[in-house]
Amino acid sequence: MADTRQDGRLTTPRWLDLDSVLNLRDVGGLPVTGGGSVRPKTLLRSGSLSRLTVADAATLVTDFGLRTVVDLRTPDELAADGPSALARAGVATAHLPLMSDVDEAMAQVRDDADAVRTLAQAYRAFLDLRGEHLVTAARLVAWTGTGSVLVHCAAGKDRTGVTIAVLLAAVGVPRAAVLADYDATNEVIDDVIASLAALFGGPEGIARIPLALRLAQPDALAEVLDALDGEFGGAAGWLRSRGMDDTELELLRHRLVAA
Repeated sequence: MADTRQDGRLTTPRWLDLDSVLNLRDVGGLPVTGGGSVRPKTLLRSGSLSRLTVADAATLVTDFGLRTVVDLRTPDELAADGPSALARAGVATAHLPLMSDVDEAMAQVRDDADAVRTLAQAYRAFLDLRGEHLVTAARLVAWTGTGSVLVHCAAGKDRTGVTIAVLLAAVGVPRAAVLADYDATNEVIDDVIASLAALFGGPEGIARIPLALRLAQPDALAEVLDALDGEFGGAAGWLRSRGMDDTELELLRHRLVAA
């Protein structure tokens, strides 16, 4: 199980037991450098919400105070799945795609077995080509006064993983904890991939993807975070370079960090 220790504290993923959503967890409880931890029931992450039941949607709204959904999928993915039970229930949803075409992305990974390099390049492209969407996601988290924000894509691994990592790093969650949270997806990856078989072209399509590329690869995310450290002084510096000001960054920290 993915975990990390900070000042002797052990943190494990806060999985949410809702059968109709895969890879759903609360990042609350992760340690923050200098003291405090990520506030529970504030930032959630998951894979697709296409199978979310009305009952589970109600649980997210009632028990977790869900106010906003950040959907990182492509327009084609959104059109194929239609609105989720949360959207139908009136929960505000921001569609902020981090890539334009799933088929193009899958063609690239099928032709390259170097998982760390391939994923690191893809992750950096999210930031370089769709950085404004990630900044908007950060602002939505910062500006949601109460309740929680749920960030999701299809698997909850790559697009969601990068977005959550930038948010956590920006408020001072140490690198080991950021990577452990990302890596936790591997605990449920078999179920996630099986649920998304159609997206990959069925079982044969899945079989053509190198096993290493189906998994979360912490070294790939670490490479991108290292680049942000070197070029911008960290994730907060990258957000600042894309237009967030110090007031917004402080608001983000206030929202996410509990003493």
